[in-house]
Amino acid sequence: MYFFTGHTPNDVTRAYHKIVGTPVQTPQWALGWHQSQWGYKNTAAIKKVADGFFDNDLPLESMWADIDYMQDYKDFTVDQ
Repeated sequence: MYFFTGHTPNDVTRAYHKIVGTPVQTPQWALGWHQSQWGYKNTAAIKKVADGFFDNDLPLESMWADIDYMQDYKDFTVDQ
């Protein structure tokens, strides 16, 4: 158990950061609107969804299609 003391909250935070390190800055794109879903059959399907966002003036920073490419959802595999 650690106790951090200081004259100001910033002093306490600095003491804490000496133990655990400083946090990394979150990338700006990660703070935006993301869309994710299983079942995309191909890149045309992904483009259709993205176009739907843009056509309707909806915000979209990134799309995730990170599991459908796997063979039986196993890491480090590609479904032919």
